[in-house]
Amino acid sequence: MNWNNYWRELQRRNVIRSGLAYLVAAWLIAQVLSIVLPAFDAPAHFLKWSLVILGIGFPIWLIFSWIYEFTPDGIKKTDDIEPDDSISKQTGQRLNKIIITTLTVAIVLLLIDRFTRDSASVLEYGDKSIAVLAFADMSPNKDHEYFSDGISEELLNMLAKIPELKVMSRTSSFSYKGKNYTATEIGEELKVSHILEGSIRKAGNT
Repeated sequence: MNWNNYWRELQRRNVIRSGLAYLVAAWLIAQVLSIVLPAFDAPAHFLKWSLVILGIGFPIWLIFSWIYEFTPDGIKKTDDIEPDDSISKQTGQRLNKIIITTLTVAIVLLLIDRFTRDSASVLEYGDKSIAVLAFADMSPNKDHEYFSDGISEELLNMLAKIPELKVMSRTSSFSYKGKNYTATEIGEELKVSHILEGSIRKAGNT
């Protein structure tokens, strides 16, 4: 069997559509588990093993889709079904609907989860909270650290005078100096909604 015939046979047996339907359904299951499991304080490895099982099931499902076909009389081997009796075309149309519906539900769940987490972060940390990181010394000789730290500390002290603003301490904010953390990661660890970072650079006498 050449590749063109093999590809057509994969399409005729709905192996491609079945594979897509499985992947979309697995993604939906993963989204549901990622939302539900933390609510029940389930161990983190439970989600990991669930994803492993879904991954192992994918090639098994493809093999099943190649060998068998769903018929009005139940599951039968594709090779035992006469071409005129096959409903693979109707099955393919149903799979298309399943893929579209499942994908839509998964995307909606993903958006709801993201929106809920963002809202929870604002409620937990407070919108009026900030951490001032130590400014980076970008001068050629890296010998103006005292100046960059001084600017950062001065800004921190000025912001700390605003009564309704929660400002993280110098010790907490400057502890990330020289470390490879993203602003998002720092914000989550310090539990603040805003991060102020910057750099100073000296060129010549300026």
